Amino acid sequence: MKYFLSGTWVNDSTITKLPAGATLLTDAEWENRNSTPYIPTLAEVKATQIAKINQAADKEFALIKAPYPKDESDTWPSQFAEATALQTNALAVTPTLDGIVTASGLTKAIVAASVLEKAALFHAASGLIVGKRKKLTGQINAATTDTNAKVEAVVW
Repeated sequence: MKYFLSGTWVNDSTITKLPAGATLLTDAEWENRNSTPYIPTLAEVKATQIAKINQAADKEFALIKAPYPKDESDTWPSQFAEATALQTNALAVTPTLDGIVTASGLTKAIVAASVLEKAALFHAASGLIVGKRKKLTGQINAATTDTNAKVEAVVW
């Protein structure tokens, strides 16, 4: 498949699906790629910039989660739900927290308090990342007559 993406000409016969934001090229366009500079459309530039912003947001989330194994972070929603339930019902069923208590030797109150504290920090940091991503992608999506350079200037 021959395509153009983010300023790069690509000829990759191993892929079957056009990458997001890429422009499929005819054989003639591929053959003329060096003689005719390709100017991406505004839609292509927008798609490329949004992909870059999404990648940057993913990296920010990865930094937050880096100290924890993936399987542990996968339990965060259950831990949060169980710790929240304990706030209103001391007899709430808390299998995830119970396992943490058993293995760690900490009390359920200490584990639940730690979960709630870390969740508040994670939610605050997540909100900042999501808000920044929404702001930047909103600026890009709102562009209708802007030049490609103005859209390309919207970066993380």
